Amino acid sequence: MECLLLRDPDHRYTDALANAGHTAHYLPVLQTSILSSPPPSLGPEEGVICTSKHAVSYLIHHGVDLTGRDVGVVGPATAGFMKEHWSSLGEVTVARNAEELCGVLLEKYTQDKAWVFFRGDKSLETIPVTFESHGVTVRCHTVYGVTCREGSEGSLRAVLYNRMYGAVVFFSPTGVEYSAKVVQELDRSVLFVAFGPTTEKAIVEMFGDDRRRVTCKNPTPEGLVEALELSRQKSL
Repeated sequence: MECLLLRDPDHRYTDALANAGHTAHYLPVLQTSILSSPPPSLGPEEGVICTSKHAVSYLIHHGVDLTGRDVGVVGPATAGFMKEHWSSLGEVTVARNAEELCGVLLEKYTQDKAWVFFRGDKSLETIPVTFESHGVTVRCHTVYGVTCREGSEGSLRAVLYNRMYGAVVFFSPTGVEYSAKVVQELDRSVLFVAFGPTTEKAIVEMFGDDRRRVTCKNPTPEGLVEALELSRQKSL
């Protein structure tokens, strides 16, 4: 299957898809900028939550020391990036998505454990709302901004016009939002692949519940391959 991934090229996805008989094509529709605002002071027992590598890049850029500090992250790529720069972290909790991360952290730690969530300006309110509903303190600090890449709409239209794709892969609700005007013109047979439940929700809200789609259970190249195989089996 010819798959269009709305992100920067990544050999991990190229290799995983190729090994499963698929072909990866890339078109980034978003661009991210790390903010210059200084980080907040962290209390001695506060944990840190990062749901993307961009938040980790902010912490590295500003020289924040996470030695011995408990952290919660979404995705193994984010966890790996964090471990590359802090070899002596406290306990590292890795989840597949924000919803799962909330559940694991709330079960693992007492209500007295406070957290700081380093987030993007387009991040959903899943983490703060869930924590606050359980009486857990979470401070939110916006550390990166996400915007539509200049000229991406025209580029996306050209790419979709020149090649037939079997699947379009969305990596965030923002990616769905910024590409919706073009991809909504695609044939209904094209599979929409969502990375995580919040991205799936955005697809449903934007294109309707009857849109052919599948959701990656794991935010990894292997998870994408598994989702494509699941969709294939359902169509048999």
